[in-house]
Amino acid sequence: MKILFIYPKFMKYLEGFPGRSFAGAEYLNGYSYPPALAIAVLMSVTSDKHECVFMDENIEEIDYNTDADVIALSIFTPQAGFAYSICSRFRSLGKLVVVGGVHPTVCQEEASRYADIVCVGEGEKAWVQILEDIEDGTWRKVYRQETATDPKTIPVPKRSAYYANTDSYTILFDYLELSRGCNALCDSCVVPQVSGKEFRYKRIEKIVEDVGTMRYPMCFITDDVVYMPQNSESRKFLVEVFNEIGRSGYGRNHGFYIASTAMYPPDPELLSAMRYAGARVSYFTLGLDPFSNSIMTGDHGRYRRMMVDQARQLQDAGLLVYPAFHLGFDDHTCAIKENILEFCREADLSLAQFCMRMPWPGTIMWKRLNDEGRILHTDWKRYYGSSVVFVPKKMTAEQLEGIAADLWSEFSLNFHKLYKIQRTEVVGIGSLD
Repeated sequence: MKILFIYPKFMKYLEGFPGRSFAGAEYLNGYSYPPALAIAVLMSVTSDKHECVFMDENIEEIDYNTDADVIALSIFTPQAGFAYSICSRFRSLGKLVVVGGVHPTVCQEEASRYADIVCVGEGEKAWVQILEDIEDGTWRKVYRQETATDPKTIPVPKRSAYYANTDSYTILFDYLELSRGCNALCDSCVVPQVSGKEFRYKRIEKIVEDVGTMRYPMCFITDDVVYMPQNSESRKFLVEVFNEIGRSGYGRNHGFYIASTAMYPPDPELLSAMRYAGARVSYFTLGLDPFSNSIMTGDHGRYRRMMVDQARQLQDAGLLVYPAFHLGFDDHTCAIKENILEFCREADLSLAQFCMRMPWPGTIMWKRLNDEGRILHTDWKRYYGSSVVFVPKKMTAEQLEGIAADLWSEFSLNFHKLYKIQRTEVVGIGSLD
């Protein structure tokens, strides 16, 4: 069979606000970067007897005249509206459409209205079964793996389809996955629901092999718990992984973005191993924990001081600190703008991102806001981080969106500069000097 994998379009930071303009605003519209690993992993578990074709709607028009037998879409929530339009058109042409990913998993009934087959949860084993059943003519509407995917069995992702589009992407990243699942119950995260509530680790030798296939100067590690307080098992695993990557020589000519959902002080041994492996940028999501949220609420107590000290500690270790501030918590007021800028000045931060707090469907936050009648709409196209989709408590939606635009105006030029350099060079501390 011939399978067309499609990565649907999603809106970028300022696409929903065409009239808003400031220095550097043009860099927050229309940018593009390679997809995350889902499609590349599914390609790697697809039998060689099938022909795989890939299209990314963010950089090209979808070919509706394709002779593909199966149309497969991987969907996260901001893509859902665009994805459903693709599904409907292909089904009207008599094509068999399969959808999977985070959004179909948490909105199964909705997704089933637009697709012939819905894959719920992790998909490596389910995808193989789906293809066998399609060939036999025995496929069913919904597939869900009886057991979670063992990360140790996941092959190296086939990124070749992504690399073929290198010239079309404005931002270049490779992606690396170290583990699956998470035991933290953050109110706005769907990872435990989609990938399980226990950490499951990949084989270290397979991770090193994967790293050896990557082509771009910089790689983003998709696990966003690396800095979080670790149990002894996960800490041991991370130290071993980064030391093995370091021994492979990757870090001599490449670099990593290390992500975390909070700014915790890294363990010295772990930090040393990360730097040996090639860690150059610390990317933090701020606001999801009370410590980092204190930056925005104007609490000048010990937590804020701790955040400044940790930022400087990472800078002293040679890492570029790159925070992503989540805006719109119930205790946020219009004062968050000046509070954030004051913190960035105090911590000597030259780069930052800003996004709205999103009540992703299937999360604790979604249920709470929905029960309170504060969800404004379910136009998934606008769930992309710049549009307010729920009623804030202490300001209007317009005020919150305006604050985000003002904050972006302070950092958008460096946002553009970093990613322009990153196309051909390793970036890190000093890149924006």
